[in-house]
Amino acid sequence: MKNLFYLFTLLCSMSLFTSCGDDDEALAPVEGKWNLSPIVTDDDSYVSGPLELIWTGNATIDIGFGVPLPVADIAPTIEGFANGYLAPVLTDFILKGGSLTATVNGVNQSANGLVSYKLSGNNQVLLMLNLSGIIEKISGSGASIDPSVVTGILGGLSEDLTAMIANGIPVNYNIGADSNSAVFFIDKSLILKLAPLMPIIANLLPSDDEMLAMVKPILNDFSNLLTKTDELKISLKVIRATVQ
Repeated sequence: MKNLFYLFTLLCSMSLFTSCGDDDEALAPVEGKWNLSPIVTDDDSYVSGPLELIWTGNATIDIGFGVPLPVADIAPTIEGFANGYLAPVLTDFILKGGSLTATVNGVNQSANGLVSYKLSGNNQVLLMLNLSGIIEKISGSGASIDPSVVTGILGGLSEDLTAMIANGIPVNYNIGADSNSAVFFIDKSLILKLAPLMPIIANLLPSDDEMLAMVKPILNDFSNLLTKTDELKISLKVIRATVQ
């Protein structure tokens, strides 16, 4: 899917990153090339994957079974579907010199001009999104988008959210003691601020994919679901590549 990389930049944020500099330049501990952690199965049953979703509270979701289910019960199913969709497509990403590249469907793709990053002093990567550029790029890929809906939502974003998108969405990270593993994550406090973006993402998703069709109603009702949510944490687990 040509637009998946650009959609990925919106979601990674929801989780998750052309080099500009010499190969021997000093990198911060979080920079370099990261591979997504592998999917773990037991007798062909999903156990874990690079994406981890923790969601608790009184919110309920109908993901196509005809019965609303508590988010705590449905979270493992959503996580399994998301990993099954993501893992075959995205294999790695590189953070270097404020720029982001990723391998999508076996092809190295740059987010130059669309996404950049800064490092803060408190274990955060600040992702700066050129939101209008991302949407324009997706529109040019042939995705079916209602421009009036997107324009309306963008126009309704608060000044604080617009500023955060431009100046840096804070994505937390923890690096393992051996420096060869890391977890990037966002939690409810940030997701609350990003909730107005979810209908935009829903409009960007193709309607001919069964799994994504399941996700659209969740994104469109996201603000309401968050009012009934106690904890929401989305993590991306990665392993440092041996060659950078």
